[in-house]
Amino acid sequence: MPLLSNLRDGIAPWSPEEVWYHAIWKFEASYKEEDGDEHFLRVTMKIYANSDTTPPTDGADDREITYVYKVLYSGGSATNSPLNDWISVGDDGHYAPESLWAVSAPGGGWGGQNPFVTEANVRLLDGGN
Repeated sequence: MPLLSNLRDGIAPWSPEEVWYHAIWKFEASYKEEDGDEHFLRVTMKIYANSDTTPPTDGADDREITYVYKVLYSGGSATNSPLNDWISVGDDGHYAPESLWAVSAPGGGWGGQNPFVTEANVRLLDGGN
């Protein structure tokens, strides 16, 4: 399942306020017990996303970011505990991601917030391709 995230600014000078959406196409994660507590895990996750290029191209280098965080689990799922915390961000990242969404196919056709973005209008604009 593809993911979309605001990974924030990836080009110096860095700014946590800037919004930089990226498509995450792969991730690798490892988990280990934290502080001797089987319900408290340290997660190291490396994500692979499109790079900060305009416009994006197939030949662009990927943006690779490694996150380390700890999370408390209870009853088989993560909790919203104040003990959960980001530990570090490395590689091409400078901030924890601001948001994360799962990208799925639209159910029932075209739809959204803007009534002028219709399939017919998009096809009309894309007529030259």
